[in-house]
Amino acid sequence: MSNQAIPVGLEKSAALRYVISKGWQWQESTGGQIQIEECPICHHKGYKFYCAVSDPAESSRDGLWFCHAGNCQKTGNLRSLMEMLGDRIVGVESRAEWAGKAGKVDELPNADVCNALLLGDSEAMDYLVNVRHFSKEIINQQKLGIKEKVYFHGIGEVKALVIPYMNADGAVTFAKFRTLPPNDKAFASPQGWEAGLYNSGVLTDDCTEVILVEGEADCISLLSNGVTNAVGVPGAGVRKAAWIETLDRIEPKVYILYDSDSAGTKGSQELASRVGIDKCLKIALPAGVKDIGEFFCKGGTIEGFEKLKAAARLFDITGVTSSKDALSQLEDELNGKTDLSPTYMSPWSELNRIVGYEDGDVIDVVAPEKVGKTTFGLNLLDHVVSTYGEDGLLVCLEMTQSRLCRKWISLVTNFEDIITAPGSPESKEKLTELKGCVAKAREVQQGRVADLYFAYPQLVREPEDVFKLIRDCIRRYGVKWVMLDNVQRLCDDTLKNQAHRTVHLSQISKSLAKLAKDYKIKLIRILQPKRIAPGQIITTNDVDGSSQIAKDCDCMLSLWRSVIGEMKKSEYEEESVGFKETSESFDPKMKVTVGLSRYSSGGSCYLYYDGARSQIRSYSDEQKAQLNYNKQSFNSLLPMEKPETAVKLPTEGIAI
Repeated sequence: MSNQAIPVGLEKSAALRYVISKGWQWQESTGGQIQIEECPICHHKGYKFYCAVSDPAESSRDGLWFCHAGNCQKTGNLRSLMEMLGDRIVGVESRAEWAGKAGKVDELPNADVCNALLLGDSEAMDYLVNVRHFSKEIINQQKLGIKEKVYFHGIGEVKALVIPYMNADGAVTFAKFRTLPPNDKAFASPQGWEAGLYNSGVLTDDCTEVILVEGEADCISLLSNGVTNAVGVPGAGVRKAAWIETLDRIEPKVYILYDSDSAGTKGSQELASRVGIDKCLKIALPAGVKDIGEFFCKGGTIEGFEKLKAAARLFDITGVTSSKDALSQLEDELNGKTDLSPTYMSPWSELNRIVGYEDGDVIDVVAPEKVGKTTFGLNLLDHVVSTYGEDGLLVCLEMTQSRLCRKWISLVTNFEDIITAPGSPESKEKLTELKGCVAKAREVQQGRVADLYFAYPQLVREPEDVFKLIRDCIRRYGVKWVMLDNVQRLCDDTLKNQAHRTVHLSQISKSLAKLAKDYKIKLIRILQPKRIAPGQIITTNDVDGSSQIAKDCDCMLSLWRSVIGEMKKSEYEEESVGFKETSESFDPKMKVTVGLSRYSSGGSCYLYYDGARSQIRSYSDEQKAQLNYNKQSFNSLLPMEKPETAVKLPTEGIAI
């Protein structure tokens, strides 16, 4: 029953979608439950595995499960089940998963019905067989089909080719829709479902060799020419890849055959990094041939393909390439640009005039305690996730996921998270306001393409525990930005001998830098400084522990805010007859200095720190004028007319 339609009212059940995506046989039961034919834990058959299914907005029981088999009796929730099966990384929270799906969940197509419609459509069959050179046998085997009306952005509702994703049992777990001529090439898929690998049924325990190709059509071309061990990766920019764990487990020989364009070249290199650069061989197509489908359409034979496969070579180690290939890569990059600005920019125009970021960069942030390092990094991370549509991961060794989530909610909703008196009317109002902001934050995440993950790793005994968590998130979730808070904490938590601290810290720094280069991610490292002398402003020379850290980064930013309320003993005694209280420990004016930069000359700028809202914002021109007026008036440098209109410094939340 894995192909049956989702019952009315359960369209938003994450548990039911997960069961269907796994291709498990299931049947409806009583009490808001379904029964699964085989327990995924103990593998006992007979519909003894019960799982609650419901709309998460109406019930919190969605995903609660229990195995009634006598030798199992295990129980848990959807999260624990996904962790047991390797579909989720322990200790990592997804913002998209937390926010849920705002839109509807479409029904998966009936593969048998769609296939029958295709076989009766002579025009569509002529295109597939005589133009694309798909064999009739494979068209039937893969149950390619037709759907009369599918909506495509920019085209409208037209007839479409249906490409169902099926597991080894023939259960549909996903589907892709493609336009047919004379319409322009376009793709669509049912909402609410995540793509896996196309033709993933070949990844069995006895699989010794697999060919990863870019998309379904290339896979069908290989299948039509007798290559049975091909699987299609749904697009060069694939994000989540839970199937990587399957490749790790069965350990087949892996060939990667992507399109010969720049996107395919970049995508194949990134995929090789995620699968394992030492495990993959790259099949190169002949000059002038875009993809394997075109290879066969232009007269290529299976014997010719086997020669290409025999000539496959290992991928270049990331960061190592010949001068010839380097020139080609640079040309490809320049052709995709409209100007020479950095690929990634921060949310602050002042800082963007000083530094930008590229793939593989290690970005260090150092500041005294409680000045705002984590908030700065969170602002930068959230900006790139929202602006560039690339998934991000925040690994924090000091705050739990729920506390990080509260900071993030303040950031994206302008919630002022301040201390209130217990039981006071203000305290109750703030609680109500925060609950409302949780709903607003969900809407923000639902409107985003990319995901933001929070991780609070527990029981960290070795640096490798954190490195593995980061690698797992890169490989399986496709994260492109990683923030580690903080490097010195990781060093001290895993240090075995205090006398070896400098060496240990240096090794951690080098390993992190290598990880960033190997996987071409952007890595933000939060650093702690050594003790700063009173009256001194921090610099990039004040990093605690090892000079090696500065050598391993591509840029290092130092943050500084002056302390409020510090006084000498004599000043305190003068105030002893009264009271002088402050509501802040540091001035909100933050000086950001790029002291080290591999690709720019550095510099400094000022930003406004709003701790209550976990926001760091730019000053407006009017606010800068007011600050300059206040400074010159205070120092009596020269007569200065006060601005005609007094401008308040920013105290209200402004979305970044």
